[in-house]
Amino acid sequence: MDTTPFFILLFFHLSFLILGFGSVLVTDLFGLLWMRDHIRFKQIVHVSGITGYFVWAGWAGMVLTGIPLALLKGNIDELMILKFFFVLLIGLNGILLQKIGT
Repeated sequence: MDTTPFFILLFFHLSFLILGFGSVLVTDLFGLLWMRDHIRFKQIVHVSGITGYFVWAGWAGMVLTGIPLALLKGNIDELMILKFFFVLLIGLNGILLQKIGT
Protein backbone atom coordinates (compact mmCIF):
# COMPACT_ATOMS: atom_id res chain seq x y z
CA MET A 1 0.00 0.00 0.00
CA ASP A 2 2.96 2.36 0.38
CA THR A 3 3.79 2.43 -3.31
CA THR A 4 3.97 5.39 -5.64
CA PRO A 5 0.98 4.29 -7.79
CA PHE A 6 -1.14 4.05 -4.66
CA PHE A 7 -0.41 7.65 -3.67
CA ILE A 8 -0.92 8.93 -7.22
CA LEU A 9 -4.32 7.21 -7.37
CA LEU A 10 -5.16 8.51 -3.92
CA PHE A 11 -4.35 12.07 -5.03
CA PHE A 12 -6.70 11.80 -8.01
CA HIS A 13 -9.34 10.06 -5.90
CA LEU A 14 -9.37 12.91 -3.39
CA SER A 15 -9.28 15.49 -6.21
CA PHE A 16 -12.43 13.97 -7.70
CA LEU A 17 -14.01 14.00 -4.24
CA ILE A 18 -13.35 17.74 -3.98
CA LEU A 19 -14.71 18.33 -7.49
CA GLY A 20 -17.95 16.42 -6.90
CA PHE A 21 -18.63 17.57 -3.36
CA GLY A 22 -17.73 21.17 -4.17
CA SER A 23 -20.22 21.16 -7.03
CA VAL A 24 -22.93 19.85 -4.71
CA LEU A 25 -22.13 22.61 -2.22
CA VAL A 26 -22.42 25.28 -4.94
CA THR A 27 -25.83 23.95 -5.93
CA ASP A 28 -26.93 23.87 -2.28
CA LEU A 29 -25.71 27.43 -1.78
CA PHE A 30 -27.83 28.64 -4.69
CA GLY A 31 -30.80 26.74 -3.23
CA LEU A 32 -30.30 28.53 0.07
CA LEU A 33 -30.09 31.88 -1.71
CA TRP A 34 -33.36 31.10 -3.48
CA MET A 35 -35.03 30.12 -0.19
CA ARG A 36 -33.96 33.47 1.28
CA ASP A 37 -35.39 35.17 -1.83
CA HIS A 38 -32.07 36.55 -3.09
CA ILE A 39 -32.13 34.89 -6.51
CA ARG A 40 -34.74 33.52 -8.88
CA PHE A 41 -35.56 29.86 -9.35
CA LYS A 42 -34.48 30.05 -12.99
CA GLN A 43 -30.92 30.76 -11.82
CA ILE A 44 -30.88 27.60 -9.70
CA VAL A 45 -31.97 25.53 -12.67
CA HIS A 46 -29.22 27.09 -14.78
CA VAL A 47 -26.51 26.57 -12.14
CA SER A 48 -27.56 23.00 -11.37
CA GLY A 49 -27.47 22.21 -15.08
CA ILE A 50 -23.82 23.25 -15.15
CA THR A 51 -22.72 21.78 -11.81
CA GLY A 52 -24.46 18.50 -12.59
CA TYR A 53 -21.71 17.65 -15.06
CA PHE A 54 -19.07 18.26 -12.40
CA VAL A 55 -20.93 16.12 -9.87
CA TRP A 56 -21.03 13.22 -12.34
CA ALA A 57 -17.38 13.74 -13.30
CA GLY A 58 -16.43 13.64 -9.62
CA TRP A 59 -18.46 10.47 -9.01
CA ALA A 60 -17.11 8.71 -12.09
CA GLY A 61 -13.55 9.75 -11.28
CA MET A 62 -13.88 8.45 -7.74
CA VAL A 63 -15.19 5.12 -9.02
CA LEU A 64 -12.45 4.84 -11.66
CA THR A 65 -9.71 5.57 -9.14
CA GLY A 66 -11.33 3.76 -6.22
CA ILE A 67 -11.36 0.34 -7.86
CA PRO A 68 -7.57 0.28 -8.47
CA LEU A 69 -7.04 1.66 -4.96
CA ALA A 70 -9.02 -1.25 -3.54
CA LEU A 71 -7.02 -3.71 -5.63
CA LEU A 72 -3.73 -2.18 -4.52
CA LYS A 73 -4.86 -2.42 -0.90
CA GLY A 74 -4.87 -6.17 -1.33
CA ASN A 75 -7.86 -7.27 0.70
CA ILE A 76 -11.53 -6.48 0.39
CA ASP A 77 -13.27 -6.69 3.74
CA GLU A 78 -16.91 -6.19 4.76
CA LEU A 79 -16.46 -2.44 5.14
CA MET A 80 -15.11 -2.15 1.59
CA ILE A 81 -18.09 -4.10 0.25
CA LEU A 82 -20.42 -1.77 2.15
CA LYS A 83 -18.65 1.25 0.62
CA PHE A 84 -19.02 -0.23 -2.88
CA PHE A 85 -22.72 -0.80 -2.21
CA PHE A 86 -23.30 2.81 -1.17
CA VAL A 87 -21.33 4.17 -4.13
CA LEU A 88 -23.52 2.10 -6.45
CA LEU A 89 -26.63 3.26 -4.59
CA ILE A 90 -25.64 6.92 -4.96
CA GLY A 91 -25.06 6.47 -8.68
CA LEU A 92 -28.42 4.77 -9.18
CA ASN A 93 -30.10 7.50 -7.14
CA GLY A 94 -28.55 10.16 -9.38
CA ILE A 95 -29.69 8.37 -12.53
CA LEU A 96 -33.26 8.06 -11.23
CA LEU A 97 -33.33 11.71 -10.16
CA GLN A 98 -32.22 12.79 -13.63
CA LYS A 99 -34.99 10.70 -15.18
CA ILE A 100 -37.54 12.34 -12.87
CA GLY A 101 -36.21 15.82 -13.61
CA THR A 102 -36.57 15.51 -17.39
